[in-house]
Amino acid sequence: MGRWGDDDLPTAYFAEALVELLESKPLSAISVSELTQRAGVSRVTFYRNYNSIEEVLERHVASIAHGYEKKVSEGRGFASYIREDNILLLAETFREHAELVRCLRKRHAESYLFEAIERGTLAVSLTSERSAQEKELAVAYSSALTGSLISWVADGMGQDPREIAQMLCSLFQERMRRY
Repeated sequence: MGRWGDDDLPTAYFAEALVELLESKPLSAISVSELTQRAGVSRVTFYRNYNSIEEVLERHVASIAHGYEKKVSEGRGFASYIREDNILLLAETFREHAELVRCLRKRHAESYLFEAIERGTLAVSLTSERSAQEKELAVAYSSALTGSLISWVADGMGQDPREIAQMLCSLFQERMRRY
């Protein structure tokens, strides 16, 4: 496991254990006892930090999305999401967390990824004056990008992430110029 801040330790242990459990069973079939035992952390710690197993997954995915969002939003704003370097950054983030992405897809729980990426895209786009059309375009863009990258991971990531980023950047920039 990587290095974590003290506040992130429970989430890190629980998230790692949850991904391992998701490889063999759906989220709804995982018990708190099973998760805490796999994580090597007490039930007291679980209940001190979470209300549900779903919250562990939500926080973990949100943390990953926030890391991407933070890198993109540093001084660049909404338009930067269609830049090739930022699409590449997200592709690399998905590749880094490929096991999680595959498990979520296998368990039909991709909505956790879609929601986290959409929240991040909207958070950045809403920090400045944007039209309703631009906000809706941000939602559509984040959904299309997330869906494309989930498929790329599920298909084994055979294409170089730079190729994926170039293709998606070209496609999105062409579509956005029409607006």
